[in-house]
Amino acid sequence: MKIFVVGMPGSGKTHWGKIWANRLQLTFLDLDLEIEQRTQKSIAEIFAEQGEEGFRFVENQILTQICSSNNFLLACGGGTPCFYNQMDLMNENGITVFLHSTPNELADRLKQNLESRPLLNADDSLPEQLNKLLDQRLPVYHDAQFTINSTQLHEDALQIIFKMPKS
Repeated sequence: MKIFVVGMPGSGKTHWGKIWANRLQLTFLDLDLEIEQRTQKSIAEIFAEQGEEGFRFVENQILTQICSSNNFLLACGGGTPCFYNQMDLMNENGITVFLHSTPNELADRLKQNLESRPLLNADDSLPEQLNKLLDQRLPVYHDAQFTINSTQLHEDALQIIFKMPKS
């Protein structure tokens, strides 16, 4: 089984991904951590040295490698599905789950940890920044096979949605 969890920064992909991977007896992977381990550079360093385009190329290469593995749950970066047709790649290789949160919910979760978020600035307009980014990414996120609203997040959420048809 291959599960790809997508959504905005702060939506809970890593937090819930670890819990769900444990419940489903799958290996948990975090794409950003995989990128950092394989390149021996932080995400911020890659962005500083290569820009977003260079980062997205590296991200694509590593995601493609991960897709050849089995029995994992991967927490993707917020922009991962939006480049190189990666949402299609994930849909073709496994199950995709979009964790949907509002910009205000995301801002509340993120305001303490923005230094590792190269596309976000620590200022008063964080909800507006997130709203603009969400508007850009939402059409791609909606291509996920399943959507879970942040108010419905709990330990058994994946087992429940896998038994329900996509709405």
